[in-house]
Amino acid sequence: MDGLTLEQANARLSTVETKADLINIFQEISIESRGSIEGAKTVLYSGMDGAKIALLTSDPNIRILDKTDAAKFLDIKLNEDFVYALTKVFEKDNPDFIFEKEIKNRNSALNKFLYSTEEGSAWNTIPKRFVTATEGEVVTLIGKKASPNRIFFQTELEALKENPAYLGVRV
Repeated sequence: MDGLTLEQANARLSTVETKADLINIFQEISIESRGSIEGAKTVLYSGMDGAKIALLTSDPNIRILDKTDAAKFLDIKLNEDFVYALTKVFEKDNPDFIFEKEIKNRNSALNKFLYSTEEGSAWNTIPKRFVTATEGEVVTLIGKKASPNRIFFQTELEALKENPAYLGVRV
């Protein structure tokens, strides 16, 4: 496996002082889809409900970002170490910083750092790396909540177009 494990990435969070430190971890953490067999089809999705994603994640014939240490690292509901590091970095510039408030504000620096399509944002960097490493067949799933302004359309599909190693896309 290439890249930092979830445990190694979380250990590195203790030394994080800046957004650049976090970005370095985003660029180094493993994007291997654990539990997927060799030759598994890659699934990229947008706007899907959680139950369908859970089914895909449990299928060994599917390679999906949700199975990676990188996605687990970015899960702010489960990764308290990541939330603590984000708070440490973002409260420096905002003495009134409250994580729960800032994460819900789409215009906050924290929300943009995590979810925007800007270079260096968490959910731009890691999916781009995942798609760039994709080989073989790709299946795309578009749910009712999909938006052309989100990571799937702005980052993943663009990275896929530039990737010569994938064999084709099924929608």
